[in-house]
Amino acid sequence: MIFKTNDQRQFYKMTYMFDFKTKISWQIKSDIVKYNFINYDNIYSEKISFFNFILCTIMLPIIFDLIKLILVNLRHMVLQSVILFFVAVISVQSLDRGFTRDFQSYLDQNYKIFGFERSDIRNGVYGGAEVRPTKQPQRVPIVFIHGNSDIGVGDGLEGIFFTGWSEQIEYYLSYGYTKADLYVTTWGDGLSVTSSLKYHSENYLKYLRTFLLAVLDYTKSPYVNVIGHSMGVTLGRKIIKGGYANDELGSGSYYLGDPFTDRIKVFVGLAGANEGLTSCYTTQTTLPTCGSTNGFFPGQPPFITKSNFLKELDDNRAKEASWVVSFRAPFDEIIGQDCLVWGKYTTRIKREDEEIVINSPVVGHFGLRDTTAPYILNIFQGVIPFIQYKQQFHFK
Repeated sequence: MIFKTNDQRQFYKMTYMFDFKTKISWQIKSDIVKYNFINYDNIYSEKISFFNFILCTIMLPIIFDLIKLILVNLRHMVLQSVILFFVAVISVQSLDRGFTRDFQSYLDQNYKIFGFERSDIRNGVYGGAEVRPTKQPQRVPIVFIHGNSDIGVGDGLEGIFFTGWSEQIEYYLSYGYTKADLYVTTWGDGLSVTSSLKYHSENYLKYLRTFLLAVLDYTKSPYVNVIGHSMGVTLGRKIIKGGYANDELGSGSYYLGDPFTDRIKVFVGLAGANEGLTSCYTTQTTLPTCGSTNGFFPGQPPFITKSNFLKELDDNRAKEASWVVSFRAPFDEIIGQDCLVWGKYTTRIKREDEEIVINSPVVGHFGLRDTTAPYILNIFQGVIPFIQYKQQFHFK
């Protein structure tokens, strides 16, 4: 049956009604189908043409069945996501988190004031040897720097995305690395509700730079590899490059230290925002994360440049490592589609040696953090020539 409200008569709109415990109708006009809420009072019926009969008795029921099928599939997808979440949680529960006693003892003796153990955050740290290292390690140690509001080695109980470097660490352990080769601490409070308040502050930079120097000294290694994710990329670049900086909410202008790029073998940037963030287009500089001094403000070319911090990173010609590589996921749900900011790929690092594009709809911002260990390990080991790396491992 076709119904039509009194106030719609003059428009000759034919409406097919159905009820899923809510008053929803489909309205047909000029070959456009749209949904709207209609008044059930004072409606009348009229004869319909053969075309409308076919449309209403055959086509629309098929459409409704498709809608219900989609809803059922969505329900299954939600169930699948829940299952995958618990599988992920279980898979990282066995990880022996925390610093070893020896590494913690070393930190207490030399860097106690920094509180690298992060006793205030659950699952915030990882790394260290059982016995104090006395000679250069066989493997180049890896230092991880997580992103905004993430946790060093979370287990998923703080949130499905707050697992930090757990997946990567587990992978390296399965390929012969030990806890003495892998190091991470948590910078920040690990709270997503304060993510818009975090920026490249003096405190964060000095904290992470000192931790990196502590790992170099503790491991007796001449160099380390550094992997940064999201905001950890730009923080990592700065602590390695060193130089002057300015924090209006800190001590003002300060000197971070001399560059030690010769101590970094490989620097990996996963989903960094080196050109700023598109989300800062609208917020401008009203939030610290989007600040024009130490935030991700992308500027407004050609009249306004990106934030001072990001610009100085590029102007400083000290290279982050012997080999610098960036990873980009065009389906990044945080940085944005294609990772473009004012027409530039924000994930790229100036003067980088290689860019790896993971062009898969199931790999986004956090997917780059969790699934790229096999490819990064190949870079570390030098198994495949860098010049051929992108062609060999590019996701189709």
